[in-house]
Amino acid sequence: MQNRELDFRVFAREACPVIAVPAGETVFRQGDPGTTMYVILSGHVEMVNADRVIERLGADEAFGMMSLIDTLPRTATARVSEDAQLAVIDRKKYQFMLHELPSFAVFLIQTLANRVRSTARAL
Repeated sequence: MQNRELDFRVFAREACPVIAVPAGETVFRQGDPGTTMYVILSGHVEMVNADRVIERLGADEAFGMMSLIDTLPRTATARVSEDAQLAVIDRKKYQFMLHELPSFAVFLIQTLANRVRSTARAL
């Protein structure tokens, strides 16, 4: 694999189940148990905490990874704001991606750091 920066997104698109979620639907709710994370292939998703939009996410961004990292309940609600195609990454594929796609681990760290900053600004 030559372009390792995008490999995990390509892997998610090609090797993971893809679901279509219409605008207005909720992917998961704050407090739900988390066994999957998602990569947005198209559309937009809002991360909501206490009825406040913390972050708006678009194509090639991911959400739901914290529950795969620490196995604790979801910390926010994920609501689709524009019809979306989502690649669903379960724990087994998540582990594979961490071990085989180094850019994925870097992406997770950067994403989590950005989420902490976004949450701090929103609160």
